[in-house]
Amino acid sequence: MAYTTIDDPSIYFDIKNYTQAGSNNDGDDVTLTMDDCSLIWIKNRSYANGHCIFDEVRGGTKLLASNSTREAETAGGAITFGDSSSTIGNDSGGYGFNNRVGDNYVAWHWKAGTTSGKSTTSETITPSGYSVNTTSKFGIYAYTGTGSAGYINHGLGATPAMIFIKERNNVSGWYVWHKNLTATTGYMMVLNTTAAVGTTSSGTAGPLANTAPTSTLYRLGTDSDANNSSDTYVNYVFADVQGFSKFGTYTGNGNADGTFVYTGMRSSFIMTKRTDSSGDWLTYDSKREGYNVDNDYLKANATSVEQADVDIDIVSNGFKIRNTAGDQNASGGTYIYMAFAEAPFVNSEGVPCNAR
Repeated sequence: MAYTTIDDPSIYFDIKNYTQAGSNNDGDDVTLTMDDCSLIWIKNRSYANGHCIFDEVRGGTKLLASNSTREAETAGGAITFGDSSSTIGNDSGGYGFNNRVGDNYVAWHWKAGTTSGKSTTSETITPSGYSVNTTSKFGIYAYTGTGSAGYINHGLGATPAMIFIKERNNVSGWYVWHKNLTATTGYMMVLNTTAAVGTTSSGTAGPLANTAPTSTLYRLGTDSDANNSSDTYVNYVFADVQGFSKFGTYTGNGNADGTFVYTGMRSSFIMTKRTDSSGDWLTYDSKREGYNVDNDYLKANATSVEQADVDIDIVSNGFKIRNTAGDQNASGGTYIYMAFAEAPFVNSEGVPCNAR
């Protein structure tokens, strides 16, 4: 049975769907009720605008886009991060997060929260700011590159399973490391492209210096998109938490009665990516449609609107693929995923969750 330390996942990850009100594209503010919300990822579901990512470490006006190589932009009227709630303001610059009246939006948001007191033992690259949660095993780290391979003490108390790396002050791709890509850390994905897994430079020249993360540290190499001297970066780092977050892999079978993926929870959010061939980064969640099998997807690497395909069932202990397309379920294709819970399969009192 899959027991967990997190009975209410919405404390640490939640989803807000909203339809923009207001008038003349002067959108109304939108409130997120999560305490200590730390990372907010917004997408217009109705219009082909970019993804908009904000975090409390960089500040609520600094926007990055998962579908773009662009540097962080200053978005006026953007996010106000608060202790008991956060506000998505009026997108006066037209970036795509809150300005089209009548359009439907989704805001995925995570809690980190601890911004001081992290250990610096063995740390040779010191973050200029960070936010860490040792319960949900999620951390945000902002730093200035040194140009030399070095370590960040992540403070999660568990070995990272997935790391996102983005340069902030220059045009650059989003490196993504996932524990199931390969046995070595010289392999990376790129979030803003459809590309298959690729090899980066060997040794310390790679983004993670060809060194596997540990329960205390992860290492950054000298790759210019990860640790160039005097450039600024942000990392989003996640670890597995039983019944709350799961990072894994599956193999496609090319059949409409597709692969079942056990996660130990009823998922609220799922992202998948084919690794052995090109394919989109597909994101699903339990609230935009809210029922099987019509779990519509958005592409994290593209500006496209929500797509209404029959792809997956979200069930009480995992998800099942229902599409034969190459992006989801090619016969023999290999895929990675990240998932966060709506409910653990079994809570800390031994009570199982309901199916959808």
